[in-house]
Amino acid sequence: RRSLYLFHSRDSRDPFVATFDDADVFECYRRSESIVPQQALAMMNSRAALEAARQIDSQFDAGLQDSDFAEVIFLMLIGRSPSPDETEACLAFLQRTPDRVQFVHALLNHNDFLVIR
Repeated sequence: RRSLYLFHSRDSRDPFVATFDDADVFECYRRSESIVPQQALAMMNSRAALEAARQIDSQFDAGLQDSDFAEVIFLMLIGRSPSPDETEACLAFLQRTPDRVQFVHALLNHNDFLVIR
């Protein structure tokens, strides 16, 4: 999992970190896997994630074909090439939504971006 190192105190919980199911300081040696819906919503609605998507998109030529753009961005953010099914889904998304920033933003919310396997 990608990590941020933050001050963590048993006396004061940071509300932002609590959104992401922060570790209990008394049980931090063993964590159970959890799914917290607020995590996805926080990333989807995050100004920081949207600004990051804009900055990433600005690095690429607007004339780049959708298939090449999807391949390069997927490889850059996810760390691997998309499968044929993923390529098909990416191209369908780009055809429906020509704003490539939204595509990059969606990949920033992809589970494989958030979790390193």
